[in-house]
Amino acid sequence: MGQQNSPTKGAWKVSTTEDSTINMIFNDETAGLVVSFTDENLSVQRWGDSPSLQYLIQESVILNAFLDEVNAIVFDGEVREEDRLLVLKKVEDLEEARKSVAFS
Repeated sequence: MGQQNSPTKGAWKVSTTEDSTINMIFNDETAGLVVSFTDENLSVQRWGDSPSLQYLIQESVILNAFLDEVNAIVFDGEVREEDRLLVLKKVEDLEEARKSVAFS
């Protein structure tokens, strides 16, 4: 959510839903992201058939920052694993996710 004004003010329009979903629409409206949180899964999906190059670049920035935050939540601090809000079943999933980002 803190990235919505990157790279410029109003670059992303962000809204949330009651079902723990975050919708992010890029200002050129060629594509957007849907981030969904459930008890068992965290997923990010792109919508839009022809995303612009500018969108793809900014999507990469957003997704890499998102993965950095997930990494910090999972591994930083001194919270015991059983008390954490987020625990990864496979640690390798973060790096695999990062490899799938368009401009890593």
